[in-house]
Amino acid sequence: MDDDIEQIRRDFEAAIAAASAEAFARLRAIMDAAKVDRPDDRPDLGIKDLMPAAAGAELAHRSKGTMTAWCRRHQIVGDAGFSVQIGARWFVSRSRLIRHLAADKPKSNGASDKPALADTFERFSDCASNGEAAMIASD
Repeated sequence: MDDDIEQIRRDFEAAIAAASAEAFARLRAIMDAAKVDRPDDRPDLGIKDLMPAAAGAELAHRSKGTMTAWCRRHQIVGDAGFSVQIGARWFVSRSRLIRHLAADKPKSNGASDKPALADTFERFSDCASNGEAAMIASD
């Protein structure tokens, strides 16, 4: 009886792994056909795509106060950061802000500890292609 249950579990896991691999292969084909940009694939325009911090706040779905705090912490220095202060006003590089948001770092209050969507996709895709049946997504 226990052997039968164990075999059913193994068959189920194999079926899930196969279905996952097929679904991710289709998803990759759709993304390739649609030429979906991943944030890391976008060019870094540096200060060529500056916009007011208020517009950056709107893009990030954050308050102006949060964006101002982010601007203070993430000033452009070499390849890092996304903000620059000109006079008394803050400006953000759209391309760098999008890259920052895509990293899906924890919110300033520490409320988000979920992995980045791209990271979750890659990890699940790797597991599915290796034939492993594992639930990667949390919550």
